[in-house]
Amino acid sequence: MRGLISSAVPIASPVVDPTLRRLGTRVRRLREDRGLSVERLAELADLSVRGVLYLEHGRRDSRARTLLALAAALGVGIGELFVDEPAGGRDSAGAPPPRVDPVGP
Repeated sequence: MRGLISSAVPIASPVVDPTLRRLGTRVRRLREDRGLSVERLAELADLSVRGVLYLEHGRRDSRARTLLALAAALGVGIGELFVDEPAGGRDSAGAPPPRVDPVGP
């Protein structure tokens, strides 16, 4: 019939809190700086791959225990997850971030 509206209405992506988006971006940058895959970070932090991906994309509000596990797996203090990265990905002294061995035990 003419004039009917399609039932296939596009679903808008969920609104992502800016703080969660920044946290996710920071976790992803720390992971990449250390040469870790999502799978390896999930393994080191004892988290699911899906959970890490959701967090990196700002779609997951994480518990403190999850953030502590991620910080430990990345070799940083939990506060580092909330610090905006300086230009060039280096710390205030100009040193590059430490690398974590991506090879399992």
